[in-house]
Amino acid sequence: MLKLIVNNLKERKIGLHELNSEELTEALHYAVANQDFALQREIGNHFTHIYDQTDEIPYWFKSEYDDDVTIINFGQRDKVVDWSSVTLEDCLPLTHSKHKPLLNGFKNWLLAVSDPLENGGAVIKTSTVKMRVEKVLSLIDAILLRSAALQLSLYHLSHITCDFWLSLFKAMSENGPINGVYDFTGRTVELVKAHVKSITQEQVNAFASKYPFVIRDIAEDDLTLHLAKQERVKACCWLYSQGYYKYGSSFIATGNGAVLAILLFEGKIASPSLNTPTSTELWLTEKERSTEYRPFNTENSKTSTAEATINTYISMAKLINTNIFKDNASSPSIEATKALSVRKINDLVILKPAGRTQTLHPDVVFKLTRQSFEFVLKFQQDILDA
Repeated sequence: MLKLIVNNLKERKIGLHELNSEELTEALHYAVANQDFALQREIGNHFTHIYDQTDEIPYWFKSEYDDDVTIINFGQRDKVVDWSSVTLEDCLPLTHSKHKPLLNGFKNWLLAVSDPLENGGAVIKTSTVKMRVEKVLSLIDAILLRSAALQLSLYHLSHITCDFWLSLFKAMSENGPINGVYDFTGRTVELVKAHVKSITQEQVNAFASKYPFVIRDIAEDDLTLHLAKQERVKACCWLYSQGYYKYGSSFIATGNGAVLAILLFEGKIASPSLNTPTSTELWLTEKERSTEYRPFNTENSKTSTAEATINTYISMAKLINTNIFKDNASSPSIEATKALSVRKINDLVILKPAGRTQTLHPDVVFKLTRQSFEFVLKFQQDILDA
């Protein structure tokens, strides 16, 4: 009887919906015992429908798969990924026919984020998909920014190794996930140092006269770019000529991150509207304060990234393996991500465990508390009279 049911299922004479629970159970046991993967897949899909979604474009992917521009929307503003704006080291755009396998590899990686087959059959909520898509886009940018070392134009994704991922996650752990990918500080220094030689001494004098704040002395602990004072003035002068201190027709003394993003990454990354930080060393005037005192700096350069954060990025990196099963895309070796884990990263960098946000050192808190009491005791009568 069981063999008759199985044969009828394979010949499409009956459907799974026509079987009762006992017959379904027997058919499943038969498929497992006989390693009949086609029947296992059909029975699994009967309950979960996950295979029905493998060839569907998800709701948030608003473009056709083969379009040069991908529009992503999670219910608010469109996010436009213009793949044609990226140029590889062979001076050809990413959308060139030669690089079609690489482009498809990136698209498949993005689509894998919400694919139930890649998520244990689970359907992920929109906010989680949005967060993970942004992380995959930043990892795609990390690959594109290292295209010369990976020889992307020649080998596409096949030269991505475990050492590449370990090196990337080490940088992300030490400098924060975003800075680890984009290296804003290092690229800004490299950019301005490449152009300061074009600035004359007369331009420096005129600029310093107009914006004397740029020649201020900055404490060593507050330096991020570590430019000499003369270099800093020349850097500001050059950036001024590039429209760095403008937003439309308005003047922004602290700099426009969007302009800096274009100067640093135009033609190099796929992510649109990258939030690029501006350095205080390049300010032309003191920033207006909305509080009576400056905020106390609690940043610690020795603080690493949290384990949970790096673990999420590792999970997103492993989704690149979806390309191994695709005929239309380039793929790295499965071994490249096989050894990736938080424990492996912890061998290179001590990651911050889950816990409370780091607060000020007790010595600082107690000292400030003591000074506050001493001030009140010393001037209590004046305070009361006021």
